[in-house]
Amino acid sequence: MNDKHKYKILIADDSDFNRAILKEILREDYETIEARNGMEAVHILRRHVGIDLLLLDIVMPEMDGFEVLSIMNRQHWIDDLPVIMISSESSSSYVERAYDLGVTDYVSRPFDTTIIRRRVANTLMLYAKQKRLVQIIADQIYDKERNNATMINIFSHIVEFRNGESGPHILHIHILTELILERLIQKKSIYHLTERDISRICIASALHDIGKISIPEAILNKPGKLTVQEYEIIKTHTTIGAQILRDQPGFEDDPLLKTAYNICRWHHERFDGKGYPDGLSGDQIPIEAQTVSIADVYDALTNVRCYKPAYDHETAIRMIQDGECGVFNPLLMECLLELGDKLPNLIKKAEQRGGSHRILPAKLLPGKALESLSSPITAPDLPDLTPSAHQVRSKDEMIRARTKFFADHLRDIQFEYDADGKSVILSSSGAAHLHSPAHFPVGQTLHNFQINPTSLALLRQQIGLATAENPSISENIEILTGAGPVFYRIDLQTVWAQDNPNQYLGLVGQLTDIHERSLQPFGGQTAVSLIHNIQQVFDIVRLVDPKDAAVLEFVPGGNLKKTGQFCYDLWGKSEKCENCVSMVAFDRRKRVSKMEFLGDDIYQATATCIEVGGRACVMEMINKLGTTTESGIDRTELIQRMENSTRRLYIDPLTGVYNRRYFEDYQADIEDAEGIAMIDVDNFKKINDRYGHLIGDAVMKSIVKAILSCIRQTDTLLRYGGDEFLLIFQRIPQEAFNQKLWQISDAVRAVRLTQVPNIQLSISVGGARGIHPIGEAIRVADERMYRIKAKKHADPPSDEKRRM
Repeated sequence: MNDKHKYKILIADDSDFNRAILKEILREDYETIEARNGMEAVHILRRHVGIDLLLLDIVMPEMDGFEVLSIMNRQHWIDDLPVIMISSESSSSYVERAYDLGVTDYVSRPFDTTIIRRRVANTLMLYAKQKRLVQIIADQIYDKERNNATMINIFSHIVEFRNGESGPHILHIHILTELILERLIQKKSIYHLTERDISRICIASALHDIGKISIPEAILNKPGKLTVQEYEIIKTHTTIGAQILRDQPGFEDDPLLKTAYNICRWHHERFDGKGYPDGLSGDQIPIEAQTVSIADVYDALTNVRCYKPAYDHETAIRMIQDGECGVFNPLLMECLLELGDKLPNLIKKAEQRGGSHRILPAKLLPGKALESLSSPITAPDLPDLTPSAHQVRSKDEMIRARTKFFADHLRDIQFEYDADGKSVILSSSGAAHLHSPAHFPVGQTLHNFQINPTSLALLRQQIGLATAENPSISENIEILTGAGPVFYRIDLQTVWAQDNPNQYLGLVGQLTDIHERSLQPFGGQTAVSLIHNIQQVFDIVRLVDPKDAAVLEFVPGGNLKKTGQFCYDLWGKSEKCENCVSMVAFDRRKRVSKMEFLGDDIYQATATCIEVGGRACVMEMINKLGTTTESGIDRTELIQRMENSTRRLYIDPLTGVYNRRYFEDYQADIEDAEGIAMIDVDNFKKINDRYGHLIGDAVMKSIVKAILSCIRQTDTLLRYGGDEFLLIFQRIPQEAFNQKLWQISDAVRAVRLTQVPNIQLSISVGGARGIHPIGEAIRVADERMYRIKAKKHADPPSDEKRRM
């Protein structure tokens, strides 16, 4: 199989042996990635684009397979990613639960190699066929909707031409209908419309006057007042148009035709029952017809007709309010008035874009915040943020959001999108940094300053999940410049209306050049001397380019070139190492070490990122530590001992939770945490002083036990220092975050120590959600926690006064 077309399979199993067997079985035909537990698997699924299959164990530390499946269901990953569960658990309850959670297949251990290969191949083939069918159906739906919209527009314009109305009338009705309906769904009402409903109503609105094709032109275009007989003829256009639509083949099964029928027949009905043709009143009139009705009247008033001049916006609104054009649904009137003086400008802008995005539906995956990313993308050219007409900007809210965001992020390059979403506005420092104008069109390349496609794919995935509840995105991305690759930290904040979480307002962001801040630069000759000196200490010292897994060497003049060898050749491998130490060092810009095995030989590989002659690379320093034979310990036991050693390094011995060192060493891995809580034990010093350290230790253990009983396995609790704890939530909605903090406080208050039952325990908790980087989130949470603690000291509860 050609490497370019290899499927990518994620193997999640806590057993090194099991992962090695599966990898060996699949390595010839598939690319594999390994995860040592469920939490690591979820982290990889969030970070990696293009995984085609997950092989999942059930019993794993930190997070088991069922929890992974639950997360995949909540995130809807299970819809597109097949899962084969491979486990020694063969009871029917396990198998049934796995299938209930959406696995495609279940294989029990021990298994046959041939069975694994066939099950994997069959699953991938099945999903590939399904994807092709989905794409074919999506293309057909897209083409059908595009053709429907095109033919409807052509036909309605023919009617419009006969009627002598203004050219954009059909487009105006579409835009106005959409604007009003978008306001309507933001209100609590009896009208439960979906995005699909609105799209269908907007398309069908173009046919509201189709019946006028049967009305004589002399009546349609009469400049003076119509006679009673002529008016009765005009009124028949509603029933004639409705009959034309009802006579279409497939009418009963076509939602678009039925919607168009309702609009065509009843868009001249009025809320008080004084309209035509059927004298319907109130909500006897379908909401689509009511909406097109008020849109039709507004457009007729504000544009020239053969029988009247055009009125300005204010006059038209006054006439509608005064009932000069009939009585309309009060809720729709409210929506129209809320659009206010912005309405003419919104219509004009939508006209300039060729109408709403719903007229010709885009072939894009759904996303609440953003619809597309241009490719190739140029930094800081991010997504195409062209909004639909209903997404009304709030200038004041954008200013507030921008001010707060930039105050919290005093970094290198700050940017935002203007009101149209078609231009990038750079801060003055950002413009100077990029040697670019402060205002330029989206898509303009700045001095070959482009986002690496892999980084772009990851960024697209993160941005597509942005909502009002989760508005922030922070990632490390690689920028390709004329001078080579440079790493930046990108922080984005999508801005949403405060009174309506579905109303997108804009985007602000920043790029922080972490390459310039953390790489140690060396000239070519200096680097040669450095490596020569280090070679006196290590067995092997070499420079590598981890992106290409290429070993580098110096050429005359001190520059670097590829030797043609790969860094993994040293380890007897035919492909890049999993958890490549050089790649980790390169991504994190810090020194990283790990153990490597070559047969029975044990090595320690240390990697650090440096810059040689303006080129970022990694220096690997490798020492042979010995052999498994010499130590008398086999490889599996040695790895187990190393894990135990790591556990002792990162686990607080008293409480059994992670310690501060774990946070400092793994901060980069939890940088995207969504929620942070700082927890401080109230009056802990007094308890220690009065009852002694043994009781103090029991208090700490009991409080940790209470906190752990309230949190998920995906959450992380650390003893941050003394009687302070840090609680990290990777993904959690705002409401659940608030409830979780109250739940933890209540659980601690419920703790009773058998040794000293009169002690009333309590904690002070400060939370911060959606704030990045994590250091800033901790600062905010810590500040809130101390405010709460200070308030308690100022006014302690009566039982606390009595006891302490």
